[in-house]
Amino acid sequence: MVVKIQKNGDFIFEASELKIPLRHMYKHSLLFCLGNISDNIHQWFIHKQRYGLNKTIIKDDLLTIYNYQLFDKWLEITKYPIGVGIKNNRIVFWQIK
Repeated sequence: MVVKIQKNGDFIFEASELKIPLRHMYKHSLLFCLGNISDNIHQWFIHKQRYGLNKTIIKDDLLTIYNYQLFDKWLEITKYPIGVGIKNNRIVFWQIK
């Protein structure tokens, strides 16, 4: 996924439900949404309404990412089904621009 979150909670989010490298993500169908993390998910602008990712889980992930306080930066992230790495985290940051 690629996400940018502002301090006020506004965000832009792109993700693929496919298990593919980020460099291939844009060759396939994406979920694109924007909104504010404090809003109800039904208030978000969502480009692919029938996309297979659960928006409630996305909101939880965005809240987790928001708590890192990496505001106004493009974040390239992978979310794993289990904890990985030394810290056993499910979310791994690959690039912060």
